[in-house]
Amino acid sequence: MKEIYYDYSEGLNAPFWIQEIRTPRGKLIWTFTSPMELSYFLILALTALLIIRLFPLLAFLGSMRIVALILVPIKVAKLYVSYEPDGKKMHLFLIDFLVYVFSFIFNKKGLYKGKRVETSPRTIVFGKTKI
Repeated sequence: MKEIYYDYSEGLNAPFWIQEIRTPRGKLIWTFTSPMELSYFLILALTALLIIRLFPLLAFLGSMRIVALILVPIKVAKLYVSYEPDGKKMHLFLIDFLVYVFSFIFNKKGLYKGKRVETSPRTIVFGKTKI
């Protein structure tokens, strides 16, 4: 009989889910019909803080500023949690992107045999030759 192996990395990579919010004494404050990821609440709070800081700059929106204060953090948090570029969670993708930018975009050294080396800028002129 063929053995079936369980991949434990799936369980270890699972996000933290929140379905109830309770006080330290155990009193129920809020219940979600479907569990929410912890990263959803973190991004929601960070985006809301950013919108509050930019609130005076959003004067051109008029009365829509209140709607922006409510809807924008919710939409950004849902997008952050649901979208997985390249099959990775968003925070891992952003970390990989920043490593790429600092390693290859800002670092102008060339790669030679897996190591960074200084390259000297020189022009190559091709001339006509008779064979």
